Amino acid sequence: MPIGRRRRSRIGKVFKQPQDKNERFVLKKCSLFLKRHLSRYSFMDKETMEVLYWTMGEEIVQIGEGLVTRLDDSRRIDLEEEFSECYDADDYANVIAKMALGAGPGFRKELNRRILTSLDQRIKSLEYRGKADFEKNMILLKKMFNLTKEETEFCTFLYIISNYDAFEEYFVDHIECHKLRGRRYLANALDLTFGKLSGILTGKLEKILRGIMKKVLALFAMMDL
Repeated sequence: MPIGRRRRSRIGKVFKQPQDKNERFVLKKCSLFLKRHLSRYSFMDKETMEVLYWTMGEEIVQIGEGLVTRLDDSRRIDLEEEFSECYDADDYANVIAKMALGAGPGFRKELNRRILTSLDQRIKSLEYRGKADFEKNMILLKKMFNLTKEETEFCTFLYIISNYDAFEEYFVDHIECHKLRGRRYLANALDLTFGKLSGILTGKLEKILRGIMKKVLALFAMMDL
């Protein structure tokens, strides 16, 4: 996918060192969803780099800058200058995507490998004792509606994309996981087979989904996640 006209992202703050358990829970889930997604679909476009910057912070920049040295002199000098002129997520994402899309398959494979390794480390670094309020409320929701583990995870995903612009912008606006053609991305991110996801979308959850999400949003309205 070519780099197109510049636009400013709706992405808000970047999670750097979250201390709150709820933030850690959400960011850990986001990192896990992205790790699964990029393990199978190694997207290298600007939108992917934006959501990685939101999730990983300066780590994705360090990965990009570290790989610049592998390029030939002319491209390396140009990209080093572009990196030096970056000041926000939109700029960094644009430069890293430009670097990846202009490189060979070996370079992109190494970039993806480093991203997955970093996401794995990110997930481990976000461990915490006890349970976040978000987790407690999801357990309550699971019991209230007699949901399966998979249905509960699906509701967690829905809550995150409904409340975090960076994740909605990527999974809904960009890869369109809510549409039939993007359903394979959703199934993969949730670690489900296509058939299992179809069962969730057409089973009992589908019948009570609107009611559930109203209750979920009301339940978390008081929480500053």
